[in-house]
Amino acid sequence: MNERLSTQTPVPETGGKFRFKVIVTNGEASGEIDLPPLDFDDLSIDLLSDGSLVIVNMQKPWTSKGKSDISGLIFDPASGGRTQFFAGPGVHQIGVDGKDRIWVSYFDWGVHGIFDLGAGEANPEVRMGPVLIGGAGLNCFDRTGALIWQHDQTERQINECAALNVADDATHFFFADDFDLGTVSGAFATSYCKINLKNSHRFAISPTRVLFIGGHRSSLGAAYLFSLDAAGAVGPQKCSLMAPGGQILKRGRAVGRGSRLHLFTRTDWYSVDLADI
Repeated sequence: MNERLSTQTPVPETGGKFRFKVIVTNGEASGEIDLPPLDFDDLSIDLLSDGSLVIVNMQKPWTSKGKSDISGLIFDPASGGRTQFFAGPGVHQIGVDGKDRIWVSYFDWGVHGIFDLGAGEANPEVRMGPVLIGGAGLNCFDRTGALIWQHDQTERQINECAALNVADDATHFFFADDFDLGTVSGAFATSYCKINLKNSHRFAISPTRVLFIGGHRSSLGAAYLFSLDAAGAVGPQKCSLMAPGGQILKRGRAVGRGSRLHLFTRTDWYSVDLADI
């Protein structure tokens, strides 16, 4: 599975839009993709099997029912084709599985839909948005951006989807307030496992183990390893993330894809599989 990185630079001449460059690599060869100017300022990117990019503006608030609410984009770098779709406000993470399905998770106001529109500190204007597409906490879209599945909130209530791991054959999510680990597999069959952990922003998972990264999303200082069996999760075993030279990694960004955990610091990219721990 290919992995992505992105950087952004403001482009003032395009009306405050941003220009992004995406680096795509399979670990052996790398290539760069220049994106057209976007009015997305905090985005998440993943890759479809034909090389098209799924781009979602993560923090975009709801403002109206108009074009300004379009927070998702599928961009074909070969043809320049662009397909916009409504991913919703309050997006936390996205991922593309082995069937080119797009998974989108949501945090608190993306789920509950109460917005402070900033009319003033003394008298803030607070109102409800429309019935939110993110109200389920976790959605699945097809490769064209059409919504095809939503989590059933009557099974388990997702108030915030804290962490998402989209593998080729299953999608895993860690959510509040229960702080359970959910899995969607097969024909959208869901299952849940109780986890004795109250905070995580990224994780890697195998059939027998799961490694959670706790703390703020730029922190790598807290790692917790659980064993998984038929009875549920056993643990945690607190551990540290170490670079090949032996130094403990404390700051950076983590991304979990199936059993593999990718760690990005200011200068380096590390990748480890749970099978090697």
